[in-house]
Amino acid sequence: MIKISNLILISHNEQYNEANYVVTTQPGEYVDAKVDVPAEMTKEERDQIRWVASTVIWDRGPNFTIENLHENASGSRIRVKMHEIYSGGGLAWLEPVFPGEAPTNKTPNGIFVRSTGRKGIAKIEWREYKEKHNGGKATEKFYGQYVELHVYTQGLYGHNLHLRLSDYLYGNKDLTFDEDTNETNNDHLATELIQQVKIYEDAGNPNRKLQKAIFKIYLEHRWMRLAAQYTRGQEIEIGGVLAAEGIKPFHFTDNKDLLRVKKKSPGDTHANPASKEGNKPVVIGNVMTEVAHFNNCRYNGITKTYPGTEEATLFSTKQDINLNRKILDVGVVSTKDSNKKLTISLQEADVSHCHRSKDLHQKETIIDATELQAAYDDVEISEDGTQLSFTPVYPYEHIEPLDDVKFFTTYFPAFLPPEAKFTIPVHSCAFEKEVKIAIHPDVAFALHLHIGKPKDFSGKNKNYYRKVNLDSNPQHKLVRGLKKEMKWVREISKEAKIVKRHLPNATLNSIVEEIVYDYIEKTAEDIGVGLHGYHSFGTANQPTIINYAQRYEWISKTMIITGVLLSAAVDALIIYITRKPASAVKMTTTWQKVKGAYKIRKRFVSHKKIIEKTLSGKPIDPASPNN
Repeated sequence: MIKISNLILISHNEQYNEANYVVTTQPGEYVDAKVDVPAEMTKEERDQIRWVASTVIWDRGPNFTIENLHENASGSRIRVKMHEIYSGGGLAWLEPVFPGEAPTNKTPNGIFVRSTGRKGIAKIEWREYKEKHNGGKATEKFYGQYVELHVYTQGLYGHNLHLRLSDYLYGNKDLTFDEDTNETNNDHLATELIQQVKIYEDAGNPNRKLQKAIFKIYLEHRWMRLAAQYTRGQEIEIGGVLAAEGIKPFHFTDNKDLLRVKKKSPGDTHANPASKEGNKPVVIGNVMTEVAHFNNCRYNGITKTYPGTEEATLFSTKQDINLNRKILDVGVVSTKDSNKKLTISLQEADVSHCHRSKDLHQKETIIDATELQAAYDDVEISEDGTQLSFTPVYPYEHIEPLDDVKFFTTYFPAFLPPEAKFTIPVHSCAFEKEVKIAIHPDVAFALHLHIGKPKDFSGKNKNYYRKVNLDSNPQHKLVRGLKKEMKWVREISKEAKIVKRHLPNATLNSIVEEIVYDYIEKTAEDIGVGLHGYHSFGTANQPTIINYAQRYEWISKTMIITGVLLSAAVDALIIYITRKPASAVKMTTTWQKVKGAYKIRKRFVSHKKIIEKTLSGKPIDPASPNN
C-alpha cells in the first residue's frame, strides 16, 4: 500500500515513481485508488466525490476542469484499467475532486498512470485519403494524388514512427519528400516522414478503436521523373521501412504490401482530388508522454534580451517552443569595451510547490550562474531568482601588444574565430534546461580595391560611384601606384645605356621604352589596394584599424602589378577589336608611328608641368578618388 497525500493506491503489481508521481502497469491490469477521507465524512458525502480519469493530451495540457470528470468514476474508492490500446507510454491523469471543488491538476493531489507492454508493428494498409481516415483499401494510384498509410501497432501509444519509402519495381530506389507541390525547388528534400501513434476509429468499424499511426502521403510527380531516369517506364511500386525506439525496423516489401503508382492516362478518373500541399516531413503529435512537464515546481518560459537586438524566446510551454529540447543556444557579438547587458529571464517561475528535497529547488538556485560568475564580476541575479544579467565582454588576444599576424590567423572568419562559451543550468522539477551562451568577437576585415575611380562624384557619376574617403585617414590609407618600383627600373635602364646604344634601333628602343614606362606608371596610379582589420568598436564608425596593406606592402604591390597586366591585356584587346580593315589602313613606317607617339608624350609632359605651376603648386593626383 502506497500513500500519497490524501490518495491511497492499492495494488501489488504496479511500479511507482515517487519523484514524478507515476504508476506504471501492464496492459489490461487494474489500479485501485482510494481517497484517505476524514473519519467524520458521511457515506453520502463520500459518494459525491468525483474523479478525473482521462488520457493527457498536450494540446490541452494540465488544464482539466469539472467538465472532464469521468461519468462512471465516483466515490472514495475506484478501480481504473488502462486499456491495451493505450499501452506504450502515453499518460492518464487520476485525481479525486471533492464536492464544490475543481481539479487542481497538481501533484500530489493527483497521479499519472501509464501502461507499458510488448512493443511492435502488426501490419500496414494503404487506404484512400479521407478526412475521417475511413477510406477503402488502395492498391493503385496516380501521381498527384493523396494516399494514406495506416500502420497498426501495439505498445507504441505516444511514440513516433519514422517512415522511409522506396520504389521496389526497379532497383529499390529511395524516395524523398518535398513540401512544395510545385516542385520547383528541390534544395531541401526530406528522407523520411514522422507521425505519432494515437488512437483512431477502425476504418471498417467505427465502434472499434485501434492504436495506429496514419501517414498522409502526396504521390509526387517528381518520383515519376526519377523512375524515368533508370527505367523506360513511368510506374513505380512503393514499399518501405518503419522504425521506432525500442523495436526492430519493420519492412513492408512483399507484393501484397506495395502500392503501384502510375501516370494518369486519358479516361482515368481520380479517386480523390489533387493535393494542394506536399508531404509534411515531421508532424508533431499531441499525446503527452513526459510526466515532469506537469509538475508545479516549474517555469513556463525563458527569454533573452540584448541591446540592439530583438527580444528572443528561447523556451515557451504556451508557444510550444523548444519544449523537449534541453540545450538552448544564445549567441552575442561583443566588443572589448562593451557595456551592453545580456539578460536571461524566466517566465512564470515558481518553485514554492516543490515536493522534493527542500534544498533541491529554491528561488536562489533556479538559475545556476556558477560558471559565469567565475569569469565575470558583474553577474547579477534578481531577488526572486528569475532573472540573470551581465556584460558579455569578449576576451580578445593579440591586441595589447598587437601581433597583427596572430590577430589575423585567430580572428579571420575562414579560421573560425574562437568563442567564449558558458553554460547556465536552469532548474525545476518540470523542466531542466541549459542556456549555452557563445560570445563572439566583434572583429571585421575589409578588402578595398579602387580601379580608375573618377574625381567627379556629381552629375552622371553620382549614380554609379559611392564617395568613400579612405585616403584621408592615415590608418585607412590605400597603397597606390608603382612610383618607387618604376624609379628603380629607370635607374637600371640608365645604367644599361652603354650596352643599349650599340644595339640596332637604339633611339627607337629608348622612345618605346619611355612610352611603356609612362603607361605602366599611369595605370598603376589608378589602382588602390587596401586590406584592413577592425576591432574594439567604440562606435559603429570608430573602430581600431590595422592597415595590413601598408604593413605588408609587397602583397599590395603584387596586386597592383596584376591589375596593370590585366589593364594592358584589356587595352590590347580593345585596340584589336576596334581596328580598321587592312585595306583601309594607310601604310606608314614603324618609325613614323613611334615618332608621332614620342611627340604626343613630350607635349603631355610639358602641359602637365605648366598646369602644376599655374595652380597652387601642388601636384594633381589623378588617381585620388576625392580630389
